[in-house]
This record gives sequence, structure tokens and C-alpha cells, in this order.
Amino acid sequence: MKAGSTTIAVFAAVVLAGLVYVNCPQIRSLCAEGMTLDLAVCAGSKIPVACKTEARRKYEMCVKRTTCSL
Repeated sequence: MKAGSTTIAVFAAVVLAGLVYVNCPQIRSLCAEGMTLDLAVCAGSKIPVACKTEARRKYEMCVKRTTCSL
């Protein structure tokens, strides 16, 4: 899970630096993959509601960092 989030964050930083054309559907897809991994971890969590809320928040932040709309 951590590696996926790190990869997405690095990609977002590169996009923000203007080094890559922003393809918003692809960005949303990458962010959704990270959220899917987070939700899989939430399945075993003792606080699933809070975990799912945090997964959604991380997805939204991922998309917003790349200047794409939700």
C-alpha cells in the first residue's frame, strides 16, 4: 500500500512540475488504484468507517494535487 501511494505522489509531483502532459482520466485511475489498495487494508481494520473516510480523502487529495477535477 505504501509503495503505491509513494508512486502516485511522485507522479503527481512530476506532473505539477510541468514535465508531463496531464491526462486527467489516467490520473484519476491511478489515484483510484491507490484508494482500492487502501480500502483492501481497511477490510481488516478495527475502525473501518474512519479508515474508508481516510482512503476517500487521500483519493481526493491525489486528484487535486494534479489540478484535475474530481
